[in-house]
Amino acid sequence: MRADSAAVGYAPPGGEVTAGIYETEPSECGPYPVGGEPSGTAADSLVITTKAFDGGVTSTAGDLFAGSTFAPVTIKPGKSATIIVTIKPSEYPSGSVVKGTLYVDAFDGGIPPYGAQSASELYALPYKFTADR
Repeated sequence: MRADSAAVGYAPPGGEVTAGIYETEPSECGPYPVGGEPSGTAADSLVITTKAFDGGVTSTAGDLFAGSTFAPVTIKPGKSATIIVTIKPSEYPSGSVVKGTLYVDAFDGGIPPYGAQSASELYALPYKFTADR
């Protein structure tokens, strides 16, 4: 590493970070002399392990993190909404026990200063069934 280089690492407590879309970018951390900041380069490297997405499960709201169609549902305080979840037994071997978790998330699509997107898990609903065709 060059003398004028810097590196940083991050290992969150317990090895997990909250759900969300993470971005990295260089930052202009001054102060700089009259004439502006010096030029430079930056490189990022990430290693991430996520929970698997179950291709046999879909919903009318889609999923921001699975890269599918995303159609968030807005629920006003004191109100409710219905989101239809479809689990296709044909996606699993007959007789297999299938279990997983459906997550209800709060979505924020305009986090300053750059309008980043994120979500927070509000509720986890476990499910389990035996596939039978």
